[in-house]
Amino acid sequence: MSNGEYITVDDMSFDIKKENFQNVVETIIANQDTLNISCENVYKDTKWATRIESTFSKAGWQPEFGEEGDIEFLQHLGDMINESDDLLFQAIAPYVLPQSYIQIHGEHDGGSIWQWRFNGHTCERHYVEYDFQGHGKIVDAILKRDDVATFIGIHEDLDKLIAEKLGDENHEVKPVFTAEMLLKSLDRKPNWNRTELVNELGLTIPEEYNW
Repeated sequence: MSNGEYITVDDMSFDIKKENFQNVVETIIANQDTLNISCENVYKDTKWATRIESTFSKAGWQPEFGEEGDIEFLQHLGDMINESDDLLFQAIAPYVLPQSYIQIHGEHDGGSIWQWRFNGHTCERHYVEYDFQGHGKIVDAILKRDDVATFIGIHEDLDKLIAEKLGDENHEVKPVFTAEMLLKSLDRKPNWNRTELVNELGLTIPEEYNW
């Protein structure tokens, strides 16, 4: 991923307490060469909230603050990430509230999904795998649906099977589903909910994934 990867941020539960702002700012500044950023003029403002907003933005993330002044969300500035983002979160991990996570949908490997997870000491990536080739019953159930075209976008292998059923290899439908939204998608339909979808398709929800 040295050249970067296009991603979207799908979900997040993130918290940095305001009493840790100074530690985070000083950590990012100490690692600015590794992160390939410049933190010049960060200390021009006397408020730590402004300083941490400045340092995060230089690293490609815009913090949003809650009512108590803590950071409760990070907006990704741009549409690509690289190793610097991993290094950033590893560096500040001791100051992020344990059980925080940032969920990413990437472009590689047919659309990989992972979470940066924080445990109060470190930050690691945790991947969610979807093996459609190994789950014939799930694939068969999807292919039998009248609205099968709306499942385009979950996985490239599944897309090929759907295109074959539709009899048009060039069939294009704006993806309604991404893999991480599969269990949530039919909530929009009057007579469906996630539990019924799980039962019908025989889905097994990965324990490490927070649906």
